[in-house]
Amino acid sequence: MLCKLEGQDFRAFRVVRHDLADAAYINRNDRGDTPYELDDARIKAKDVYDSLVSMGLSEEHVKPFRGVQDEDEFIEALGEVDQHLQTYALGLYETTGVVVPRSKYTVFDTNVGFEKALRGSLEQWELYLHPSQKYIIELPVGYRLSVSGPAGTGKTVCAWYRSQHLAHAGNSIGFVCPNKKILDVSKRMLASVLQSAKQDCYFLVPNSSDDIVQLAEAVDHVVVDEGQEFATGWFSDLGAALTNMGTGLTLFYDLNQLGGNIPAGDTKHFKYRLDTWLSRLDSIPQLAKMELHINYRNSKEIADYFHDALAGFLPQNYRASVHSFGAGEVVIETVNDQRELGFRIARVVHALRKDFGDGEIGLIFNGRVREGQGRVLRELRTLGIETTRDIQNKNMVLSASPRDIKGHERKAIVFCTPPMDYSTRKWGQAINVYVALTRARDRLVVVQCS
Repeated sequence: MLCKLEGQDFRAFRVVRHDLADAAYINRNDRGDTPYELDDARIKAKDVYDSLVSMGLSEEHVKPFRGVQDEDEFIEALGEVDQHLQTYALGLYETTGVVVPRSKYTVFDTNVGFEKALRGSLEQWELYLHPSQKYIIELPVGYRLSVSGPAGTGKTVCAWYRSQHLAHAGNSIGFVCPNKKILDVSKRMLASVLQSAKQDCYFLVPNSSDDIVQLAEAVDHVVVDEGQEFATGWFSDLGAALTNMGTGLTLFYDLNQLGGNIPAGDTKHFKYRLDTWLSRLDSIPQLAKMELHINYRNSKEIADYFHDALAGFLPQNYRASVHSFGAGEVVIETVNDQRELGFRIARVVHALRKDFGDGEIGLIFNGRVREGQGRVLRELRTLGIETTRDIQNKNMVLSASPRDIKGHERKAIVFCTPPMDYSTRKWGQAINVYVALTRARDRLVVVQCS
């Protein structure tokens, strides 16, 4: 058996025939997939010093733990340090370590460009459009279409390229988003895809239906992203205005991300919005409808997990999608004491760093767990992990709420939440969980904190 030992990690690569064991191309090739890994995740007393240093604490700060060999010496060292360091050291020693397996891609999509984009940078991935959506992109400028689909089907990316195609053909475009945060992302991306376009693109965050109607009067085509966020009555007003216009419309939405200003627990208001949304959409004349099914932006394991976790809790039944790739099972962690949360997240981030840069990792705090977010972020800084709340910063680990990260994604997400059964009891709560879980592309770690 070809094996490799690095520190405490033991990797078994493959079993070979005896007569091939001495061949260089066999016994020196450690670059293949590793089917098995043995990892002693529990930290022993003698490992605490090195572990604390590796997590970003200074050698001088953790000096009392240097040379500790057993539990008695460890307890003595605890008496020589401050309370914060005691918490970290005890957390290391007492909690079982977090093991996040390395990502291993299994690509189901036959498109050559897809795998290249998947293995490329996050910046390249953000602009990748699945070829199946080319039909939508190239529809005539006067066509009116609503496009629905679950998270992961690339609706927003499709909206960008729909705008690009029409603008390059010489048509004026109005791009509409429900809030400035979402609009800023699209403006940045469209600045890239609209280079050398024959017409400008006008951007709008409307305050009323009149704003959208006036935009429709001024342009050849309106593209609406995150349409589920708009008041249902606005579509009635827009429909009435479009009756006498030739302006085209492409509207993207996912009713399972229904949000707006509705509080998470206001089930009555959510039900009203859902009941009236589709009927008001029908007031737009000559509107065709289409649904996307290919989920190419979440791994199969992540999509299966949020489908199973949220079945029966979302406003609309989640329809199964066609998966494009697999990357690795979702990791579930449980923290019984919120004082352990910062330390546990740090262990997860350090494990994820084997595969991902800090700018590819996001932390999402949900529900009552958000109350301790500030303390957790301070602890992470002490442990060598710098975070940012700036969604555009691709150099640091992102810290966000479900609504902050809506419309964005990271290759790896650590979702910190109350127990899932509690977090999904009402539509609004389930929607927040849905948004958070679908922000992960490759790896998802769910940390449930009581």
